[in-house]
Amino acid sequence: MSFKYYEKSLRSFASRVLKGFMYGALIGGVLSYPYNREHPHIAFAGSLFFGIFFGVPGGAVYGIVFPRLSDEIILEKKGWYISK
Repeated sequence: MSFKYYEKSLRSFASRVLKGFMYGALIGGVLSYPYNREHPHIAFAGSLFFGIFFGVPGGAVYGIVFPRLSDEIILEKKGWYISK
């Protein structure tokens, strides 16, 4: 007999929020840089804006809707072990 469980921990949620921020900041930087080549600090601000206001909520929703699966835990008569 074996089973997996959904890991709904702060570590799982926080990593998804951090990934969302990084992807949002990357997309914001890529989208705002061509319009602000003379002022790269504005492009940096645009990347932070996209990361905070679009990436963080997106990562949070993704972390809630799609929690991380655990490793498979296999139960036997002699004991149990974790399969990767």
